[in-house]
Amino acid sequence: MGAIVENTIDSTVKGTIKIKSEVKETNFVYGITSSALFENAKGKPRAFSKRGFVNIETETETQLIQLAPVATSNELVSNMGQTLANDAVAMTDGKLLVVGSSSYAASFFAKDSNGKDREDDNKLPSSDDILNNGSHPLNFKTMKQCATNASDNLYANWECQFSTFANEAAYWLVDTDGTVTSHAISAGSGDNRDGLAVIDKDNDSLSFQASAQAVALDTNGDPIAVGYSTADVRDDYYAMQAAYFTAKSADLASWTRTLIPGLDIKPGDDRDFTYTIANGVNSKSVIVGDAKGYGKKPQRAFIYQVDQGNAKFFDQLVPSLFFKDSNSNAAAINNNGQVVGWVDVEASNGAEARHRAFTYINSTAQGPLKTGGAWMLDDLTNDPSAGVGSLANSYRIHDATGVNNAGVIAATAFYCDGGYDNLSKLSPCSLPKKEVQTIVKLVPKNIDAVIQPRAKDEDEPLKRSGGSLGILALTALGFIGFRRRK
Repeated sequence: MGAIVENTIDSTVKGTIKIKSEVKETNFVYGITSSALFENAKGKPRAFSKRGFVNIETETETQLIQLAPVATSNELVSNMGQTLANDAVAMTDGKLLVVGSSSYAASFFAKDSNGKDREDDNKLPSSDDILNNGSHPLNFKTMKQCATNASDNLYANWECQFSTFANEAAYWLVDTDGTVTSHAISAGSGDNRDGLAVIDKDNDSLSFQASAQAVALDTNGDPIAVGYSTADVRDDYYAMQAAYFTAKSADLASWTRTLIPGLDIKPGDDRDFTYTIANGVNSKSVIVGDAKGYGKKPQRAFIYQVDQGNAKFFDQLVPSLFFKDSNSNAAAINNNGQVVGWVDVEASNGAEARHRAFTYINSTAQGPLKTGGAWMLDDLTNDPSAGVGSLANSYRIHDATGVNNAGVIAATAFYCDGGYDNLSKLSPCSLPKKEVQTIVKLVPKNIDAVIQPRAKDEDEPLKRSGGSLGILALTALGFIGFRRRK
């Protein structure tokens, strides 16, 4: 295959879970990695671009486990197929249940119902886009050999590096000793999943895609995973639709897929959504996610309680914060019913708009955070008495991505060294100050404080002093070295 090129692996940690037993304490770290580049006579191929992993750490050793594609005999898929480890939960038996997606077939080459070859050369990128000079034209016939004769072509031909795949929802059950059991969550085998073929019969550029984005144990201790699956929209085209998955049996060998009601995707130019996706779920089977609007229609965050009617949109639940035609995202929900995400703070008129992180309380209200209410996180960290140079006024929180059961929120924020010019929501960070993006942690500290929303706009800086009044304490975890507009 060739010699490894150093420092060419890209990895992202998605989460950590600690499991204690009477014998030992085990720390699981899970995420997504690429392989290294390998240099050979044909170039610098990569074995795979994405692969889930789990590191098992104890006091005495660390095991590194690669999560391989599940249940496949296809050499291209086994070697270059991708897997994603998106979320995990500790099972009652002490094992780690990791959910995500797994490739199961090449999506650029398949057979039709008559057994004839179907090819989609649109999935082969233009060599002009890659090389800027077209000196190495990419050949779809050569790419086809990656799927049909992988042994001789996998790392010898550049085209194989651009293989695309159909992916299904999947899980990996990891024991503390490193034993891994894996299985598809999507139903079906061969070239069919959930009753659909690898490639849309009406559109070669569309293929089956499904993924579990998050997982929780419900009130019975059974896993419920959420994400998306492929729906055939009235035999017209394949579309990605929000779904949840529940295990049919204790051994997790088969699952039931349920498309979330109220998010149906319809054919035609007047449809509401392009795609929908579920991003988070809690132990009470409350699901949150997004519905991407069709055309210029906005992306709308939703919340859904399993077996209780249709999904509800936040712009209907809290129209004061989620104004008409605003874009929004619901990223996560904890077991207390606290939701976090982001929402636009200005009208977009079809273009990208500035947005800010929010939290919504679906149940278990605390202090001034009432059930059914939503607040900007900037308002919950606001401390008017501390002045413009305070820590509270040095950040504007634009995206919240996670919240644990203690109400601690993971987010990203813009940081202005020395504080923003004033206390308003959209205050500038004037030169010579530097605005950078950073990761922050928000911890509940004063649930009895009075919420003091930031002003929409202030021309002059405010200068005040005194004690801290913010409901959330803010800690910076690390900076990302680039600037963005607020």
